[in-house]
Amino acid sequence: MPSTKAPLPSITIRISNEEPVLLQEYSELLSSLAKDYAKITKGSTLVISRIEEGSIITTIQDALACAAPHMKDAVAIASAVNSLKGLYTSIAAVLKKAKQPSVAKVSEKGFKSVVQIAKIGVSSRADVDVSYKSPDGSELTAKITHREAKGALENLENAMVVRELRRSVRAHTGPLQTFDEIYDLPHLDKESGESSAKIHDALEALLNSLLRIGMLSAVSSIADEMRRRGRADLASVLVEKAKGYFHH
Repeated sequence: MPSTKAPLPSITIRISNEEPVLLQEYSELLSSLAKDYAKITKGSTLVISRIEEGSIITTIQDALACAAPHMKDAVAIASAVNSLKGLYTSIAAVLKKAKQPSVAKVSEKGFKSVVQIAKIGVSSRADVDVSYKSPDGSELTAKITHREAKGALENLENAMVVRELRRSVRAHTGPLQTFDEIYDLPHLDKESGESSAKIHDALEALLNSLLRIGMLSAVSSIADEMRRRGRADLASVLVEKAKGYFHH
């Protein structure tokens, strides 16, 4: 008696690139998708079910569901539906947040995958679509254009810098107990030696933290964020003090 094959849910990543896609970045995207999926499902794995030419079109599916293709394996398929949709929903949410400053959080599910998507968008001038297709044929799609990718990648990298700085500040003695306290410092007053000293000490601790975690290159992005929050006084001092670190 012939078996009836059940339709399987899938996620498809379509990379419409103007420049060649680096193999390392493509492989890192696939690796990040696998890691995010394992995190969401507490250990499940993905398989590549199809790669198409033209644009780079990659379809991924749940490994267990692909190994159990008959209707009697409805439990595995139902689980794959929920898990793959969860991965898509997480990526779509972070993609949306990445387009806005200071919104996306490193701890969010799907963060690693979106970082790799944005990197490909920048380096390959690529528009990237991520779509989820359910067994009933309905589809959901999220996308980022190559024009949006640069700003999104900067926002995501800033989120990673902030996370590392918070860890570093907590781990070392200094004038700051948390990174966010830097925005609560008194405004720089040239006539007030006390407020000036507090700012210089705090920014010195910030730069030392960046140096420890190897992220001095983030100074410019942090200064932009300071200006965005109305602290141009902090930004100007930070940029000036950072010059000494880069010349070491």
